[in-house]
Amino acid sequence: MIPLSFMKKNEKVRRKTVDQYYQYLMEKGRRGSFLDVIEQWCEHYLKSIEGVDYSFEMVIKAEPNILEKIRLRVDTELKKRDINNGLKHMTPKNKEKCYIVDNLYKGMSSEARDFLIKSLDVNVCPYCNRNYIYSSGKTHTCQLDHYYPKGKYPILAVSFYNLIPVCASCNLSKKETNFEYYPHTETDVDELLKFSFEFEGLNYLKDKQDIRVTIIPQKRKYIKQIKKLELGELYQKHNDVVQEIIRKNQLNSTTYIHSLYEENKNIFESESEVENMVYSNYLGDDEVGLRSLGKLTRDIVEELKLYEKLKGR
Repeated sequence: MIPLSFMKKNEKVRRKTVDQYYQYLMEKGRRGSFLDVIEQWCEHYLKSIEGVDYSFEMVIKAEPNILEKIRLRVDTELKKRDINNGLKHMTPKNKEKCYIVDNLYKGMSSEARDFLIKSLDVNVCPYCNRNYIYSSGKTHTCQLDHYYPKGKYPILAVSFYNLIPVCASCNLSKKETNFEYYPHTETDVDELLKFSFEFEGLNYLKDKQDIRVTIIPQKRKYIKQIKKLELGELYQKHNDVVQEIIRKNQLNSTTYIHSLYEENKNIFESESEVENMVYSNYLGDDEVGLRSLGKLTRDIVEELKLYEKLKGR
């Protein structure tokens, strides 16, 4: 699980980005009568949330803390009656549809979708950190997950901060589950989970089956997400990557990396760049989301470094 960095941008940049997304979203397929119904729904159910009356545009642009307040209001109202019926309509073919979900979300233009994904600057799925995600025109290797499920919260189906670009595997696994882990509000990747490994045999340098990859949640509340996404089982499939890191560490100690840097300063700007090359991944705190398996790689490398120090190597 890897945090998104969009919230670290200054407020002016964030607002400009979300405004542009809103323009892309509303450019195509706009139907005044349906939007009037949605506005009336907002006026009725989202009135005076901590002194603010939320319009549909405000809902679409709402930042994470506001989305949570809207969610709480919806939960409160849903205890009384199914307020989501007010957002639905019957088609000429007698099918029940929700304009927000079926038209604005499912019919979202490629411009709006691509702009959102590009703006969030996501290279690898923030849920699993295993699969690369990409979207451009008709080419998509990612899906948009609704952090607050669109089935229960259709009013949030196209809200900018409710759409998380993820891989198809994670989206299929998560479905309508409510997660504690929210990529927009998490800031420290090491406060989410850490990877480690154990030896189940003495032949681990030759046989990857002797290596067991372990995931350690840093807070109990993240256990649900890890189990739901089956990260333990999925990462065990990457025991060959852990074996490769261990092998490289056997050949490339920190002393060797230092000497390699000293001898090649015309190529590398720092020892960190040498490490990135040796272990075939980015290892910096803010870089683990740039490549697949970045967090796994960094955690195993850090564990091996600690082992080196303890052994006085």
